[in-house]
Amino acid sequence: MKDIVITKRQIYREIIVWIICLVLISIWNMIAIIKFDTQWIELISLWYVIIPLSILLYIILIPFRWIGCLVIRKIKSSSPKALKTQK
Repeated sequence: MKDIVITKRQIYREIIVWIICLVLISIWNMIAIIKFDTQWIELISLWYVIIPLSILLYIILIPFRWIGCLVIRKIKSSSPKALKTQK
């Protein structure tokens, strides 16, 4: 069987994407706090909700990231430089 190697760069990229999801959910929570005029302590006390929601957002974004990766690969493979090297 072929070993699957996950590079350090890939791990860091996935951590960064998850942190972005965490920040987006936190901003969403801040907007809700402002909209419903509740206490700001909820920003800290609702981490048991924010973390699972950020993981859910990360999972939801996976197919879109795959599609984006495929599109970028398709564009790179059809570039004129790539066509010259194939001849």
